[in-house]
Amino acid sequence: NLEYLCMLLVGLVVSLFGFVQGIGMGVLLACVTFVIESGRQTNIRSVFTGDFARSDTEWSVQQRQKLDLAISEGRLKILIVALQGHLFFGNIQTVVDRIQSYLPASDTLKSKTKRRFTYLVLDCSFLAGADINAISSLSKLSSSLKRRTGISIHGRQLNEECITVFAGLSDSLQ
Repeated sequence: NLEYLCMLLVGLVVSLFGFVQGIGMGVLLACVTFVIESGRQTNIRSVFTGDFARSDTEWSVQQRQKLDLAISEGRLKILIVALQGHLFFGNIQTVVDRIQSYLPASDTLKSKTKRRFTYLVLDCSFLAGADINAISSLSKLSSSLKRRTGISIHGRQLNEECITVFAGLSDSLQ
């Protein structure tokens, strides 16, 4: 529906003002349409804890059993948020707000409904891209969470833009 309105507006501008002005209007409307459509999509693919996620690393059966016993309680302290699509200035605040809604407000404020997590893993394997505003917001979220709650953010399958902010998973979080 929005695309049809854009086509009508471009046609109207071309007929009233000329071809070049119509092309300019088309480019402007395409940018506005992109921001509106991208803002409507959810960029959080899934949210789960470490007890549902398993390592991608190949382990023998004995090693897997030892690993499961050793970190079974630690898995409950890991929150994994899988991101998707494009992160940019138009949708990053919604993503940050949703991530913060899963976490307690501070370490001293114990909420009965929110579990106390130690690690937040951002799975960027389905993330197509991010602009500098999104990277800056994720960096601010990381430092804010570390300062307020002690939660540290780690990244998984980070693309070139994100790699400067998050160093990736440590071996212990594989």
